Amino acid sequence: MTIKTKLLCAAAAVLAATAMTPAGAAVTYTLDALSTFQIGGITASGAYTFTVPDFIHADTTIAVADLTTCSVTTSAGPGTCLAPSFRYGLDEPTSADEVATLKVSPPGAGPNDWVEYYYYFAPGSFEHVGTYGSDFFGTDQQAILTVTATAVDEPSPLALLAAGLGAAGVLARRSRRR
Repeated sequence: MTIKTKLLCAAAAVLAATAMTPAGAAVTYTLDALSTFQIGGITASGAYTFTVPDFIHADTTIAVADLTTCSVTTSAGPGTCLAPSFRYGLDEPTSADEVATLKVSPPGAGPNDWVEYYYYFAPGSFEHVGTYGSDFFGTDQQAILTVTATAVDEPSPLALLAAGLGAAGVLARRSRRR
């Protein structure tokens, strides 16, 4: 293999390895629920985190197994996290479009005994990176929603094409020399 051929192969390899374009994103949602609002005689606060392949654009329930972290404290003691949901367009309140929930089973509760707290966020909160506050009901029911996205790099189609053409050129040139 000549020096020119080696340089061509090395350039094609470097081009393929370094030409990465963001093709998708992993989106992480963290809800810090700071409630002191009483429902059925129980108050709760807690936090959970989960990651999905793309931004949430429709009503979504997150399985408990898909939560990265979840902790809940109720006025009756440590609670159990149940599947939270992200919902759109609830009738109330009309000033907020997106609702995240904290669903809790208090200590010693039966399988059908749970409490669900609602946190209302401005339109677009689920679909954009940022930190959003919910205090529709004042200080008794506040939450902070943090949305982050991490780009997932994939090779650029143009870089792969250039690498393939370079390799094909090297092979064609090699076969002519024989």
